[in-house]
Amino acid sequence: MGEANRLSTKRHQLKKKVEELKALQGRHSSFTTLYIPPTKSLTDVISFVRTELAGTDNIKSKTNRKNVADNLTAILSELTKMKQIPENGVAFFFGIQEEGGSNKTIREIVVPPTPISQFLYICGREFVTDELEEMTKPKSLVVIVLIEGGKLVVGYLRGKH
Repeated sequence: MGEANRLSTKRHQLKKKVEELKALQGRHSSFTTLYIPPTKSLTDVISFVRTELAGTDNIKSKTNRKNVADNLTAILSELTKMKQIPENGVAFFFGIQEEGGSNKTIREIVVPPTPISQFLYICGREFVTDELEEMTKPKSLVVIVLIEGGKLVVGYLRGKH
């Protein structure tokens, strides 16, 4: 039962983090989302990020180019500190949010309670949190089948029970 409670607590913490991330808004492509599944090689991911960083020269907007390059440089720095991808993978949410003439740097690294299913890299105005949101939903399902008088009734119960 302790493991179930621990997972429930992690899901609750993740839900709060997802809500925080969803509330943030950036300009153009100032937010970078990177999901790395546990099956992905750290070397391959570092190589991918370096390639994307080299490609930032092709971004026309000077501000946008700088924001994306700063995010990728920071992600690359974090990746090079890792010895391996965590057991459930890792998600990076890095960005620059403009607030009243000043910039707020966002650097969130999330190791989820369950494995990340796919590699995803997106730069945009907001963070992509879909996969993490799915992880916050209860996975348990109870099916109740009632057979009486030749009739069949099926009921589903999700969540804590």
